[in-house]
Amino acid sequence: MSIGFELMSGEKGRDLALLLLRLALGGVFIFHGVHKLMGMEGTIAFFGTIGFAVWVAWLVAITETVTGVMMIVGVFTNIAAWIMATILAVAIIKVHFVHGFWVMNSGYEYTLFMLLTAVAVAHLGHGNFAICRKCTSESGKCSM
Repeated sequence: MSIGFELMSGEKGRDLALLLLRLALGGVFIFHGVHKLMGMEGTIAFFGTIGFAVWVAWLVAITETVTGVMMIVGVFTNIAAWIMATILAVAIIKVHFVHGFWVMNSGYEYTLFMLLTAVAVAHLGHGNFAICRKCTSESGKCSM
């Protein structure tokens, strides 16, 4: 077949798909984390309205930024993905669920999609287009 089709099928297609998922998920997390960090006064105030302490606001902002970078470059992506999934699950429970499903009403539609994407990446791994090509949670070692 054509070169484009061959690239998108088999193991190479899986690796490309994982790269695209990692770029999308990591990029969104970096933007959200940096946005929180650039407006920490508002972030702290918002986190306070949903019952969280100041340190939680800082932890989430920094964690979103760092896990986003980890996801994009492909270092310990399974760990980053599970951390992301946890943040997203808490966001659904504490913020979005009361607004219903639709994102246009501040619902959990988009957040659920991101959570399921993070879980998928956690289960599938980072693929070969990553800095850390062989990373095992058992040993904690990362082979470049």
